[in-house]
Amino acid sequence: MERQVWSLNRWQTITLIVLQLLFAACATSVLIYRAQGWAPEVINFGWLSYRACNIYISLALVAYFVVGLWRGHRYIAPLLTLFVLFHLVEGAIIGFWTKAILQLAALGVLSWSIWPALRNPAALKSSSTNRTR
Repeated sequence: MERQVWSLNRWQTITLIVLQLLFAACATSVLIYRAQGWAPEVINFGWLSYRACNIYISLALVAYFVVGLWRGHRYIAPLLTLFVLFHLVEGAIIGFWTKAILQLAALGVLSWSIWPALRNPAALKSSSTNRTR
């Protein structure tokens, strides 16, 4: 049995779910800080600003990714990779290092999942050939 390019084993799936839930907790904490008026010199945005909408959309996407990972949806890993890359870069730009480190860890797990396929390109060709039959 050949491994699919983006197939995740159990520990990778659980690790990605935990990392995304931790990311959601960080995002939620920013909203809580905003609501409480804590650290106004750092967290000063409107409830309908780009930054707030980014958090709302990210929380909805995390829920989608957690459900998709749990159910083993086929395209969840590539979509999660795009999400992770966006938030890794954004976290580095705005200096939200907890966010960046969580996403870097998720990127590491995702990279680990495709490493066997990258080491053996012949398995990729034969598995893609098998899917088209």
